[in-house]
Amino acid sequence: MRDKNPGYLKGMRVDVKARQYHPDPRYEKHKNEPILYDYFVEITQGFRWHLDLMGTSNLNEKIKTIRDNSVVGFREAIGNQAVCDYVLGPDFPDTFQHIRDGTPKTVSPAQGPE
Repeated sequence: MRDKNPGYLKGMRVDVKARQYHPDPRYEKHKNEPILYDYFVEITQGFRWHLDLMGTSNLNEKIKTIRDNSVVGFREAIGNQAVCDYVLGPDFPDTFQHIRDGTPKTVSPAQGPE
């Protein structure tokens, strides 16, 4: 999605009160925008469900590492801070400063999250 439609993910806006996403005005009139929007929602919902299946408590170190790396990868792939914060919710406050700094980072089992 990001490769074929550069700017779509980065330009997405979130209306938290209305619980809605709004595409960048450059894409609103694009003939494929409804398809892009549906795909975007499926990606974000699917990722959230993926995390929910792993749970949040009593995680062993391996699952915790997989979960943390998944969140880092999601943030890097979406590239939109507001969207990521909205999708991930309060379970994942922005503790991944390195993404804004532009230095990719994965979490190793020995290291744990920062």
